[in-house]
Amino acid sequence: MGAENIIKPEIKENSSNNKIAVLWNGQTPQKGMGKQLYDASPIAQEIYNMTAATLGVQRESLHLNQENPDTQDVQYANAPYNIATWRHLQDLLPTGSIQTLGGHSFGEATACVASGAIEYGDFLSFLKTRTELMWHVNQLNPGALMALSVRRSKSAEEANEKEMAFKDL
Repeated sequence: MGAENIIKPEIKENSSNNKIAVLWNGQTPQKGMGKQLYDASPIAQEIYNMTAATLGVQRESLHLNQENPDTQDVQYANAPYNIATWRHLQDLLPTGSIQTLGGHSFGEATACVASGAIEYGDFLSFLKTRTELMWHVNQLNPGALMALSVRRSKSAEEANEKEMAFKDL
């Protein structure tokens, strides 16, 4: 199965009146997270393997097998777990019963992937950059929370200047 078939964003016609909303939470890492799903599901295996290859990590690290995972492992582990769970839900629930997708914090990105607003591979590229940025912020100010205010740039030159300043963090 190719990467284009991993995510099925379409919400199909519902033959019943059941209406289900799926809401993903932020980061909630658990030791061994996703291991049972990986062992039982070929699609979960594909998602985890693709995630590990894209992020350049060992697939086993995505299950948080260590006692005290670092920030990168925690952030990376959420992506395949959330998407594999989404695909499992799609296969289990009646066709068309999922009507609404949403999320809090990290879960917002999962909802964007699940809805088809962004591709999973693009999300993983974003995740890798975000994780590296947060690591650097934490080195400068341990325990700090970072919030950014972003607005559309008026010109390509201004956007490039901001990008370069952002990379210097």
